[in-house]
Amino acid sequence: MNWETYWLIDPSDGPKKLVKKNGEFTVNIALVSNHQSIVGVSYASAFGVTYWGDKSSGAHKAEGGIGKVIMVRS
Repeated sequence: MNWETYWLIDPSDGPKKLVKKNGEFTVNIALVSNHQSIVGVSYASAFGVTYWGDKSSGAHKAEGGIGKVIMVRS
């Protein structure tokens, strides 16, 4: 398949840490279009920290769990 736009999901960054079951891994999601990352989100469950960003709004960090993250593109 040759998709122009797709979601790229890496559910287990740090597979050795995932196997050890210590919780120190991240879930990473990116929206990719024309070989360019449009938006990305990374969640570190062991630390309750979510990182996200895009080119127009920059990088952001939220602590205390997943919470509600709303992204608006103009």
